[in-house]
Amino acid sequence: MGTKTMVSHSYVFVATVLVFATGVSCSVVHHRHRPQPAVGRAATGPIEQAETWAKANLAPGTRVGVDFAFPDALGRNRPVALDVLSLGGADWRADAFVLSTAELRDEAGSIDSVSAALASSLPVAVFGSGAARVELREIATDGAAALTDRWRHDLAARTSAGIGLLRNPRVEATTSSQAALRHGGLDLRAATVIAWLAAKTPVRITDVAIDGAEAAAGRPARRMTISIADATIALSAELAALPPDYRPASVTPLPRGLLRLWWTVATAPVVSLD
Repeated sequence: MGTKTMVSHSYVFVATVLVFATGVSCSVVHHRHRPQPAVGRAATGPIEQAETWAKANLAPGTRVGVDFAFPDALGRNRPVALDVLSLGGADWRADAFVLSTAELRDEAGSIDSVSAALASSLPVAVFGSGAARVELREIATDGAAALTDRWRHDLAARTSAGIGLLRNPRVEATTSSQAALRHGGLDLRAATVIAWLAAKTPVRITDVAIDGAEAAAGRPARRMTISIADATIALSAELAALPPDYRPASVTPLPRGLLRLWWTVATAPVVSLD
């Protein structure tokens, strides 16, 4: 099945659920030396923050384009595939993400593959600021403009879904969660799950948690905490009935009957409004 067909089917599914639930070549480059954190000291710089985030959020085998000086800790501790873009034979189009560091941005001035990867990507997580900032950027082989357009549609869909949930009498949300829903701050997959569950039992959203690095990149929250009124519902079975793209990566029971749901980083919006 082609990508466009899959996207179209996904959107039909979301729309149906929400309406029902609401009732409405190698180059020679001079690389700068990157200081490494001293042994025994906390690693808190942008590079180390990006490593920590990637280990926690990227699936094993994810291809990430990096600069020549990037340490191998990420690949050693988490089996992502590091692709040094300045080496001959590197193909940025095969990478899902590129890690934009000061070193990589320097390389972009003389290496076409690095320049192309940065020009064809947008940030999903940002660490630090200024010249030292580090960005984990999603690559779109059809260009950043096309990805921007898809993200624009995704934001519109998230906003519409969030407002629909606020109008749903079977969905209750805390004040902070309401703000996230109203402004499209909740991942569309999460909003879809809430609508799906609300068709079966009242749902209370107690927290919508956005990762700071992802918020800096303008991305939505992928983690939320909820409770459901009907404790007899077989939640695992209900979630299994959803299309795989929408199912949370983890569901963690918490005290007082709360449930924490978490989704992986979406490397492309689940739906298109076109």
